[in-house]
Amino acid sequence: MPAIIFFVVAAVGPMSGMMGASALVFDAAGPGAPMVFVLMTIVYVLFVIGYSRMSYYVANAGGFVAYIARAFGEKVGSATAATSVLMYTTLLCSFYGIYGVLAQGALADVFHWNVKWYWCVFVTLALVSLLSYKGVDISLKFLSVLLILETIALGAVAVAIVVSGGGESGNSLAGFAPAHWLNGNLGVAMLWAAGVYVGIEATVVFSEEARNRRTTIPRAAYGAVISVGIFYIFVTWALSNAFGLDDIAHVAATDPNGFIFEQAQDKIAHFWSVWLHIQVITSFFAVLLGLHNILARYFFALGRAGLMPSGLGRTHAATQNPRRASVAISVVLGTVLILFTVCGADPYLVIYEWLIGLGTVALLVILALTSLSVPIFFRREHPGAHGVFPTVISPIAAAVCFAVITYMAIRHYDSFVGSQHNAAWLLLLIPIAAAVGLGICLTRPRGVDFAARLD
Repeated sequence: MPAIIFFVVAAVGPMSGMMGASALVFDAAGPGAPMVFVLMTIVYVLFVIGYSRMSYYVANAGGFVAYIARAFGEKVGSATAATSVLMYTTLLCSFYGIYGVLAQGALADVFHWNVKWYWCVFVTLALVSLLSYKGVDISLKFLSVLLILETIALGAVAVAIVVSGGGESGNSLAGFAPAHWLNGNLGVAMLWAAGVYVGIEATVVFSEEARNRRTTIPRAAYGAVISVGIFYIFVTWALSNAFGLDDIAHVAATDPNGFIFEQAQDKIAHFWSVWLHIQVITSFFAVLLGLHNILARYFFALGRAGLMPSGLGRTHAATQNPRRASVAISVVLGTVLILFTVCGADPYLVIYEWLIGLGTVALLVILALTSLSVPIFFRREHPGAHGVFPTVISPIAAAVCFAVITYMAIRHYDSFVGSQHNAAWLLLLIPIAAAVGLGICLTRPRGVDFAARLD
C-alpha cells in the first residue's frame, strides 16, 4: 500500500501543483484559497468513497474507463476510453510545456546555463520513456526519493512561516471564514483547484498489481487524497498569512512564479530558494514519470479490450510491465511536442495553457460520469451491498459537484486559458474523441471487452 500511495501522490505532484495553480487559486479566492482546497478535497473524498467500493468487484488497469463500461456498457465505455486517452495525452503535453519553461529558468538562475526550453523537454522525455520502459519498481524508487525531497523543500517554507509568527496576518484562521471564499469567484477557484488533483484517481489502475486489492486500493486512495489535500491546505494557509489576507491575491497575480521563492529566501535563506528551484524541476519530473506510467497502463488495458491494437495489451514476460504501451506513449508525446516546437508555439501560452484547459475539462466530464457509474453498478449487480451512503449518496454528490465545476469551466473557459481565445475550439476534440471511440466499438465484429484479461 505505501508504494501505491507514493506512486499516486508523486503523479499528482504536490510541489508542481502549488507552483502551477496556487497563484491562480489565490487570484480568484484571495485568502479563501485554503478553504477552496478543503472543499475540493471533500469532493474527491466523496468520489473515492464510491470509487473504492467498486474496486472490490472491478480489478482492471483501465481504471474509471473499466468502471464506466461495467455500469453503462461497452459503447459508453469506448467513448470514455478515447476521451481519457485525449485527456491524459493533452495533460502530459501541457506539463511538458510548463516544465520546459521552468527548467530553462532554473538552469539559467542556478547554474548559469543558457539552454533552450525544447532541449529540456526532449531530454526529459527520453529519460522518462526509459524509466517507464524498465518498469514500475524502478520508477517507484525514483519517485519515492523525489516526493520526499519536494515535500521537505516546500513544507519547510510553510513551517518556517508559521514558526516565525505567520507574517503580515500572523497565524490567522480568518481566511476560512465564508466571507473570504463564498463569492462569485468560488467556481473559478475550484476549477483551478480541481486540476491539481490529477492522478488521484489512479490508485485503482494498479489494482491488478496489488496483493490484497480489497483493502490495499481503498486505503491507498484515501491516503493519497487526504495527504495531498492536507499539504495543499497547510501551504496555502501559511502563504496567505505570510503576505497578508488583504494582499495575497494581488501578490499572487503580479508575481505568480516568484512569490513562493520570495518566502523561501525571506523565512529561511537564499540557498533554500535555490534548492526550491531545483525541487520544482524534480517534482515536475515525478509528475511526468507517474502520469506516463498511468497512461501506459491505459493503453495496455485498451489494447487488451480491443479498442486499440492488441499488441499494446501484452506485458513483458519477465517484468510483467506493459513495455509496448509505454513505447507507444513516448511516440505519441514526442510527435505532438515536435509538431508544436516546429510550428514555433510558445511553451507556456500555447502548449501549457491550451492543453491544460482541454485536459482538465475532459477530466471533469469523466469524473462526473465515473461517479454516476457507482450507484448504477451496485443497484444492478450488488443491491444492498456496503450501504446506501458509500454506494449511492456519496457518488451522486460527487457527480453533482464535478458537473457544476465542469459547467463553470466551460463558462469561464476564456479566462481559464488566458488570452488564447482560439483555444476554445479545442474543446470540440472531446466529443470528437468520444465519437471515435464509439465508432471503433461499433465497427469491431466482436465488440470491445473491458473485462478482458491476459494471464
